[in-house]
Amino acid sequence: MSPFRGVVATALLATLLLACSRDEERPTATPTPPPTATTDAAVAPTEISTPTTEVPKPTPVLENLTTADPTLTEGVLLIDATTGAVTHLYEGATWRSLPFWDETGTSVWLNLYRFDPDATIWQHFDLDGRIIEEQEGRPTLRPSLECADLPTRDEIELPPPAEQPQIWGVSPDCTTMLIEADLASPDAPGTPRGHWLFDVATGNLTLLTDQARTCGGCDGIFGAAWSPSGRYLLHAESYSAPDGGRVWLSDTTTGDTRLLTDTATAGSATNAAGNAPAWLPAETVDAVLYPAPATEGGSMIETLAANEVRRLPDLEWPAHFEASGRYVYAVSEDRTSTVIAEVDTGTTVAEWPGVPATRWWEGFGSEPETIIATPEGPAAILTPSDRDTVGLTIHHSPLPGGELTLPNAARGATWSPDGTRIALATRGDTSPEATWTIGLLDTTTGARTELVTLPLYQDFPPKLTWNEAGTHLLVLWPSPVGL
Repeated sequence: MSPFRGVVATALLATLLLACSRDEERPTATPTPPPTATTDAAVAPTEISTPTTEVPKPTPVLENLTTADPTLTEGVLLIDATTGAVTHLYEGATWRSLPFWDETGTSVWLNLYRFDPDATIWQHFDLDGRIIEEQEGRPTLRPSLECADLPTRDEIELPPPAEQPQIWGVSPDCTTMLIEADLASPDAPGTPRGHWLFDVATGNLTLLTDQARTCGGCDGIFGAAWSPSGRYLLHAESYSAPDGGRVWLSDTTTGDTRLLTDTATAGSATNAAGNAPAWLPAETVDAVLYPAPATEGGSMIETLAANEVRRLPDLEWPAHFEASGRYVYAVSEDRTSTVIAEVDTGTTVAEWPGVPATRWWEGFGSEPETIIATPEGPAAILTPSDRDTVGLTIHHSPLPGGELTLPNAARGATWSPDGTRIALATRGDTSPEATWTIGLLDTTTGARTELVTLPLYQDFPPKLTWNEAGTHLLVLWPSPVGL
């Protein structure tokens, strides 16, 4: 089983848990019958051969939604990136839809009315936007990630004084689980906490550490991450005070555990999601990326089997692998540029102004790839470090001059799987009346094709997600932001 699936499963679980947490903060909406998907086959893509600041917008797709409608707050579109056909899977009031590609990227699951558990409906669409089926209750979105016959936390007995066991992760092969539990009462910041490895087949428990502490209830904490081989495990405490943030590395075969990093050593909260150590995305190598001591600066890559540690002095923490594992990147200390280095050599190969444009929907499903590996070398979608600034610069050597700046484009632009196109949202200005237009950009020529203007005035741009084949684009407008 691919090690990436464990990451996808964790992200999906986190998405659903965050959706549940939002239920408590929003009023319950009165359910309305799910709409029938409609396709705007007559929408003709607008080809823009020379990118300019002022881009003519196509006519909004739905004539009755050309002005802001206070009862219309969300929509889901399915776009055929080859033909430009746009299918409206859902439009309605209140944030209550949650779309997912299925595991193969050949169909879409859409969860409606998620703020009313008694009226939840899942609709299943094919790539033409036709409803395949409807069902109540959560479908199996990722069959290969489903683990059968796992025990519940109530079925796991921990030695005293452990209380209230919680399942914090399941290995990609479904054979082991990370169990955490308080070692004292009450559940308050700093309460001692234990981490155990649970063998699903035998029921055996192995104590990994009893030195963890709980934050007493918090969000955005790193969970558990198994290495590509499944042998090693990263796990963190949730306590985030200056003397907390500890992350451990355990050998699941021997139970040997060592402290990998903590906030005091790294100079930042290394147990926070997006700031924690990470595994190299390679199926045959167990290599972990983590912060160098703050006194030295930079980042470290440790290859466990070879017992090799290499320091990357140019990459301030947090650093990240791009999806292929060829490059590792980080934002500069002054947050004005992005530095990219080769994983194999540690050599810095690029430093471009701007920061990765990936923060609009952090924590909600898959984030767009903004740093990628191409046959020509690394490529990036970067934005000014000021989060309130709209605009993107694309760095890719085949482009004329090696880069292209789009002043009216939003964060969240997304490379296609093969790197030949970018899906992006643009608008003419930042006024409350400005709407978002979805388009595609050819990453070799810089030519743009505009596909559809969204019928909603909203500061937040839409969420754009490609299917695995890069033939279709799933659009959720506006993108979910915050809790």
